[in-house]
Amino acid sequence: MPEAYDPEAPPPESVVSYTRDVSYYTLCGMKDMIKCTHKLYNLKVDMFDQLYLLKIIDYGELQRSYKKFNQFGNN
Repeated sequence: MPEAYDPEAPPPESVVSYTRDVSYYTLCGMKDMIKCTHKLYNLKVDMFDQLYLLKIIDYGELQRSYKKFNQFGNN
């Protein structure tokens, strides 16, 4: 394991929830919505997913981002 490994550190998912005051169940719902978006567009873009989990963009913006990205990739 790397030298900086801290066994007491929370997993990355909880870091996201603590940084933006997202409860556990809200975070689970957000992840489910991301899975729905992946299935709808048959595409996965981690950058958009992280922006959504950090509440920088809302779900509508997540959908629009995937739509624009999908259209750009198919042209």
